[in-house]
Amino acid sequence: MSRRHLAEVQHEGLLQALIIAVALAACAAPPRAPYPLHPASRSATGGPVELLGAVAHPGAIPYAPGLTLRAALQLAGGATEDARGTITVRRRGMLFRVDLRALLAGETPDPELGPGDSITVDATIE
Repeated sequence: MSRRHLAEVQHEGLLQALIIAVALAACAAPPRAPYPLHPASRSATGGPVELLGAVAHPGAIPYAPGLTLRAALQLAGGATEDARGTITVRRRGMLFRVDLRALLAGETPDPELGPGDSITVDATIE
């Protein structure tokens, strides 16, 4: 085997190793968001998380990585008695609805929030 041919084989071997490494890295990447409020689809606007509507202490709370919807509700003092049972999360101009009772009962995923998210606990109108 000539030196030139050996160099070509080694180069091809490195290229194949690189292709395999890239393919393995792609397989190890986090899965696509299974639902719109998955942490992989966080807001890119930055800033605090805003809680409005039927919560004891509406206003902004500081964003921290790992902050979930349930934890944010607790930081805002919880839902008030006039909470209708629907939570609306606004992220990047999109709206997502979460059932309050199912969230508190652990029957639905507790989505991780992102900086700049706006949460409104809908209230009954009397």
